[in-house]
Amino acid sequence: RKKLYNKYSSGCAVMEHLSDVVGLRIECRFIKDEPLVLNRLKELFGVYRNGYFYRNDDDTIGLDLLSEQPQKQKNGIDIYRIDGVITQNGLTFRFELQIKSLVKVFWAEIEHKIVYKNNSYRLIDDFFHNLMLSINNNLVSIDQQLMLIYQQMQKHDTGENYIQVDSTKQILA
Repeated sequence: RKKLYNKYSSGCAVMEHLSDVVGLRIECRFIKDEPLVLNRLKELFGVYRNGYFYRNDDDTIGLDLLSEQPQKQKNGIDIYRIDGVITQNGLTFRFELQIKSLVKVFWAEIEHKIVYKNNSYRLIDDFFHNLMLSINNNLVSIDQQLMLIYQQMQKHDTGENYIQVDSTKQILA
């Protein structure tokens, strides 16, 4: 990958410099939740040392929380992507942590199958690129609509009894 085998003399050296030996993902419901999850991670990982933030009670997992978020992917889509390290038994491995809403997970799976793993995609690049961006925009719109529905349902669940009683009367009628 990225021709790292040409840059380093051993497999161990490649592994030490590969940024995402392991990929981890935190999934949240909505796109607007992504920065909230990032802020929560910043609260939890508050001890800065050697370029990474660690928890007070655990020095085995470090996160690079200084990088600007969200980042832009090659396709132009925003992503919350955090580099991290885990140290166990004297060995250190790098990992990539992504924070993604359900819609962005869905989008990434589609894009990965259609674009990333498809060599013929490059032949009709602009058409597919524009179509994929259009699909992404529609998914973002759906995310916003679902969030509005969710927020409205939360209001109904918080004790606005008169609405629930009225709704029940309408259903029974």
